[in-house]
Amino acid sequence: MTSPGRPPGVAAPRYTGNMAVGVMGDDLMVRVGPDAADEALARPGARLFDFTGRPMRGWGVPR
Repeated sequence: MTSPGRPPGVAAPRYTGNMAVGVMGDDLMVRVGPDAADEALARPGARLFDFTGRPMRGWGVPR
């Protein structure tokens, strides 16, 4: 259930050509979009997705 062009080591189904969710190690990463990011990240245990030292806006990791 992965697509060409996905980041290495990430299971990443796509929706309309864009990665929608992914699994990297023990983390589930979810695209919430820039407009909903603040609200999603305010939920208990959620954090910004960051695996390169450069956080990805519009992406979060739920707990």
